[in-house]
Amino acid sequence: LKSGPFTINLGSMEVTKNGKPLTMRKKLFSLFLHFVQNPGIVLSNNVLFSQVWDPSEEVNENSLYVHIRQLRALIEDNPDSPVYIRTVRNSGYRYTPDP
Repeated sequence: LKSGPFTINLGSMEVTKNGKPLTMRKKLFSLFLHFVQNPGIVLSNNVLFSQVWDPSEEVNENSLYVHIRQLRALIEDNPDSPVYIRTVRNSGYRYTPDP
């Protein structure tokens, strides 16, 4: 699966950015994959909770925020000024493959 500078191998759960491997834990891979499969769509916290986390897992907004921050640290050139995963105030997050 190709999206912007990212290549995602679903079988091996590997992600590269411009050919360079990014090491992701399983949850971050699942979260990133969900964004990649929904480019340009604002995904609310509730949607991300229901689509990425198992219902038996305890998750809250702070946990989601931490995961988003970790994901940005991996995929963004400057995590403090994200271009791929942006916060949409009072709505959720939007992934843009080609900012």
